[in-house]
Amino acid sequence: MSRNDWLNHVTETITAVITKDLDAASQLADALQWRGFLAGRDAEGVVLHTGDAHADDVDLSTLSKMLRIERLSDPDIVARVDWPESSGLSRADEIRRILEIPSPQGMTAAGYRFADWDQFRNCRYGYGLPACDLDFGVALLVRALPLISVPTRLSGHGVRQQRRLHVQFDGPYAATCFKAAFHTHLARQLSRPAMFEFHIGSEDTNSLIIGQNSNTIDAFRASQELGRLLIRPEVFEPLRGLKTRVCAGWTFRPLPEEFYERYLDA
Repeated sequence: MSRNDWLNHVTETITAVITKDLDAASQLADALQWRGFLAGRDAEGVVLHTGDAHADDVDLSTLSKMLRIERLSDPDIVARVDWPESSGLSRADEIRRILEIPSPQGMTAAGYRFADWDQFRNCRYGYGLPACDLDFGVALLVRALPLISVPTRLSGHGVRQQRRLHVQFDGPYAATCFKAAFHTHLARQLSRPAMFEFHIGSEDTNSLIIGQNSNTIDAFRASQELGRLLIRPEVFEPLRGLKTRVCAGWTFRPLPEEFYERYLDA
């Protein structure tokens, strides 16, 4: 089985799930979130929420080739989106076209920007990337993590020989911060928290592995569930504030383990 074969299997499985919901707006929002777009619903339909300014522009450029887009002057909503009036494709093919928006070959790396304590302490959002710069399996999660002030530097959904989802944080403080947030606030809201494994230590191992010993579909679903949880304002806003308060409590540079323990007690 080639890399394309296993990704095609994932895409077909998710497409089948999305098409079971006969509501057109729900189908669109679902497909967009699966591919990593900051999509949501309101009373009028599907919207793209504001993220990073450059990433938002790239997202709109990418989607303009396949959807109707109405850009808005709203601080929280970038645009309203809808299915094309006539694409000549079936709805399943339109969904598949969104899910198959290509990403770069290999893992996406953003570089170390917040690895030191002072940089991490002053980090409010982290590095913003558009959906097309991120692998299908981790795109929404990687875009959601900056909302809680957890910067990442590397991500991917693996290859045929090692089909696991991988997110590397931008240094040990970001890794320990998310580990603490996960165990204190997020794990209990997930259906399968055991799918997430933290590897924290050197620069090469400040990582989250999703679905190490599970099938690919389950790993993609777990990543998507966590990403959708994190893009909810009632989830990310308190966690971002908590990170700021914990960081402000130090008058010296703590060890990552010390930061972790204080976060747990906050």
